[in-house]
Amino acid sequence: PAGELPEGWELPNHKCPDSTDGYGPGSGCHVTMRINTINDAEQCCKMCSSLSWLGHADIGDNADVDENGLHLNPCVAWQIVEGRCRLTRKAYFDYWNPGMTVRDSIIQTDFDSTNLGNRDWRIFGRGCGDSAENCNHFSYIYHREVGVPSSSNNLTAGFRKVVKVEQDLLADTETIHIAVAVNAHDGRQDTRAAVTQGQTAVESGNGTDCGQLEIFLASEAMTTGTTGYDEFNEESAPTPVCKSECITTGQTAVFSCNLTSVTAGTSTSRRLSTPDIVVSASSVGSGYDQVDFTSMTMFKTAMPPPETVDEGDSTEGGSNGGQGSVAKVVTVSGEATLTVADAAAFVADPNARLGVQKAIASVASVEETAVTVVLSAFRRLQGRMLQGTSVKVEFTITKTVASEEEAMSKGAELVATLQSSDTSALGAAIVSEIEALSGKTYEVEVAAFTPDTEPVIADVPGEDASGSDSTGGSSGDEGSSGEGSSGDDGSTGGEQSRDESSSRFGSALSFLTFAVLPFM
Repeated sequence: PAGELPEGWELPNHKCPDSTDGYGPGSGCHVTMRINTINDAEQCCKMCSSLSWLGHADIGDNADVDENGLHLNPCVAWQIVEGRCRLTRKAYFDYWNPGMTVRDSIIQTDFDSTNLGNRDWRIFGRGCGDSAENCNHFSYIYHREVGVPSSSNNLTAGFRKVVKVEQDLLADTETIHIAVAVNAHDGRQDTRAAVTQGQTAVESGNGTDCGQLEIFLASEAMTTGTTGYDEFNEESAPTPVCKSECITTGQTAVFSCNLTSVTAGTSTSRRLSTPDIVVSASSVGSGYDQVDFTSMTMFKTAMPPPETVDEGDSTEGGSNGGQGSVAKVVTVSGEATLTVADAAAFVADPNARLGVQKAIASVASVEETAVTVVLSAFRRLQGRMLQGTSVKVEFTITKTVASEEEAMSKGAELVATLQSSDTSALGAAIVSEIEALSGKTYEVEVAAFTPDTEPVIADVPGEDASGSDSTGGSSGDEGSSGEGSSGDDGSTGGEQSRDESSSRFGSALSFLTFAVLPFM
């Protein structure tokens, strides 16, 4: 939540007092602390988790633990305020808000009926106000409930950065593609000097965190915070429309997302409109902001990943960006026949379509957003009677990869996996996925499953083969007829189609909102 934690005892300027009688802001290290030499979220979180300064002769106080290794008086909330780390310990809330959770104590607004809380420091009602400039020096308040271990072996804690892409920019886009390079660091301390000195690049990091891209519906993922700004709603645990694999340091990748999967109740891939979406880039592993997402650009059609040149290599010329690998699109299609009790009802159920999509993705070992399915009911002759129990499934699996060699390998792998799949297992998977989505149980038999025997490999669409539209830069919107980033000027392109004239709709993505450093 937003707000402002109480001011605390100033460290390391002044040793903690020996007395633990006071419970107001600044009364002592046993309730609140303000550490002047810590000004970043990662270090503030670590200090709240460990309380490592306390107990030393020059600091005082204590960080005693019980037999389970939990602090007897743990830090339960931290915040960066005006460039300094503030910590609030359990004793503060025990005194002012006995019986209340830490979160309820922080967001408390009713001080009259409960007769609880520090009326002189109303955490939720304080803060940076509505000034964007002031709020640059405040973080949100991060908290945990008493009893949560001070550290965790969770290797998938994340630090999320998000940017909202609005409908007028997406137009009627069905699929978007994001090219990105990932660079992970062990920490931010060593990178700051390079950034402040104005260098355009930082040396490649050797961090163990990986970078993951996700796309959400803005209506599900965003909420208006107490400050009036849009915030990513972590507490609602929104489900991403698409999620990439976790990209390790030094890698480049093209991430594709088929937005048709968010249109429930349609049996075709045609979208009537594209809603606002949120693009999320997360550092996954430590829970800290230790991954850089560089050269990140969004396109309506697939684009090769940013070119990387090893030391000692040279690239001639500018417009074509060298002679590196060209991204390819791998497509494997097929059909299946399902036997169900009521084919019409099955086809009309959006959860049934999504369940089939998820099941085929599971069988193919791909993300569900790489799969599109079209269901249709049909009648087949069985003996002398027409049976209305059959559903035709037309499926397509599409993957964008970085090179011809990778495309051939991925295509062969997909075909082999699909052809060796067990129809009984696929039927069971369909039933299970639908039941998980809606609670409804269908009886489904896969009567036939016939994937193509050869993958289709093609160049990514929308790029001029001559390279005349490949600027090598990040903006990517100066190649045709001066169209803006929304790419909706269809009147100047003559015979050129809408998809061709507006294939690029985004420059490099700027991440505007930083959200959720999970508590350690």
